[in-house]
Amino acid sequence: MTLPTKPIFIPQRSRPLQVLDSCLRPLMRLISGALQEEPQSTHRWNYHFLSAREVDFLKIHFLIRDDGKKSAEQLFKYVIPTHHLTFIGGWKEYVVLTPDAPEEGWYVGWLRSDSKAVSQIKLYTPVRMLVGPVAVDFFALSGAFKQIKITEIDRGQVGDGGVFRQLPLL
Repeated sequence: MTLPTKPIFIPQRSRPLQVLDSCLRPLMRLISGALQEEPQSTHRWNYHFLSAREVDFLKIHFLIRDDGKKSAEQLFKYVIPTHHLTFIGGWKEYVVLTPDAPEEGWYVGWLRSDSKAVSQIKLYTPVRMLVGPVAVDFFALSGAFKQIKITEIDRGQVGDGGVFRQLPLL
């Protein structure tokens, strides 16, 4: 099998969706129950679902694996996104990731059995990634959309007020 030579391309978020994200920030902070922390800020409309070709592009030795938090709620209960709602069992646990070779901005993505995607939010710092009920492999892409190595630097829980509380939470 020949590996693809083209990197993954991440389309830019539209201006209206960026404004929507900004408008939702106070609500996301409130429903997290952690008013002193950076609120969860990724939504279905600002990530790019990966094609099978794009998944094949990823180097497995650059992935960071998390086995999941079995007690975490499923992503949705009926049509309600329960993973956002920490006060009713939503996702609280997170892993802090940073690129090994930071460049001018980077992107984080995930490979789960139910979702293979990359956030369209360009990062300039380490990031907190929520951990749900299923195993996940995290990966990083440079600003030029090439895969780069990432490292897990810590773990925490939404509301713990830890040293990473002001990092983006995706």
